[in-house]
Amino acid sequence: MNGEPARRANLRRLLAPRHVAFIGGRVAGGAVRGGAEVGLGFGVAAAAVLGIALVCELWWIYFDIVSIANVRRLVRAPEGAQRNEMARDVYSYLHFPLVAGIVISAFGLHETLAHVEDPLPALPAFALLGGVGIYLLGHVAVRLRGAGTLSRRRLFTALLMFALIPLAAKIPSLATLAIITVVLSALIVYETISYGEGRGRIRYAFDRGIDDTDLVPPPAERYSSRRAS
Repeated sequence: MNGEPARRANLRRLLAPRHVAFIGGRVAGGAVRGGAEVGLGFGVAAAAVLGIALVCELWWIYFDIVSIANVRRLVRAPEGAQRNEMARDVYSYLHFPLVAGIVISAFGLHETLAHVEDPLPALPAFALLGGVGIYLLGHVAVRLRGAGTLSRRRLFTALLMFALIPLAAKIPSLATLAIITVVLSALIVYETISYGEGRGRIRYAFDRGIDDTDLVPPPAERYSSRRAS
């Protein structure tokens, strides 16, 4: 992986702020418009807080490990057509569902902020829950293309989002948003625990531009100490 550390670090610095700014901008814009329409009450404030939590969850789902794994798979692919095709598929075609899911869910969030005490109509309900589901399906597709494996946890969570759409038409939209944030939090906690020490090893190696296979034993303690400082 010689010559790649700088490229990987630059790629991460390039993508991360733009994704975060895009997600945050969509949610913040929805919060402002929704608050202006109905007035800033407790329900709107709670929905705004949950919306920011949703932003953080979507960010974490992508940038904790997935973004690193995508780059590692790309730089380890044979140079030439195979690497080029993987880059095209993963960072172009298969990123469309990720962006589309964010945009669609932002519309649903806007409607939630405007009507926190009312059930969501069919279209906004699909937008809020289906947007998150589409986003997660994008992750499933990216992993399937890059690693050739199926992320069952994220596939199940995506299907659960779609299954909850009928429920969103019967309960307050604020409750629907709360359910989404709780489900995604459970997914994040479960995945983080399941990664074990490998998570710290991969992030430690990526930050230093080295191959994680060269780290023996995994420097979990050193990584944790460095992050805490």
